[in-house]
Amino acid sequence: MDQYNDPDQPYMVVAPEYDLPPKRGGRMIQAWLYDIAQMDPTRSTSNTTLGVANAVGDRLINLAHGSRFNPVRADLVPGLALSWELSPDGLTYTFKLRKGAKFHDGAEITAEDVRYSAERILALKKGAAALLGTMIAPGATKAVDRHTVQFTRSKPAAIFLAVVPEVHVVNA
Repeated sequence: MDQYNDPDQPYMVVAPEYDLPPKRGGRMIQAWLYDIAQMDPTRSTSNTTLGVANAVGDRLINLAHGSRFNPVRADLVPGLALSWELSPDGLTYTFKLRKGAKFHDGAEITAEDVRYSAERILALKKGAAALLGTMIAPGATKAVDRHTVQFTRSKPAAIFLAVVPEVHVVNA
């Protein structure tokens, strides 16, 4: 029996996925069907550009992945944010960031970087993350402290957590 199309698995997979933690060093080779239009995921609507950004960066929160993920249900897992909570009025999300996460240059990722990145997306009003602008007004993102960031909306939006992963964090 084909080990990757095991009927005992909840969903069949096309190729094996490793459950081992990533290892530092070495190289990653990935083929893309299309040319990369640009390397800025906040300015692009290209799946290729977003694929590269997702392969080399991290997000606040991620969708669960691997051979046992459920494609019908969006299970959220920590990324740069270890935890998040919604205020009782349903308008403010507070994200607690992972301490010690770093950019490629060694600088620590802070709440100010997340705030800056979100505000940058809001100012562009286009690209893959433009939907964020329909849920948050410019200036509604706040760095509470070095490792806590808040997003405040004018009205509740059930889809908000599905859009937050599109905030690719850049140096402020």
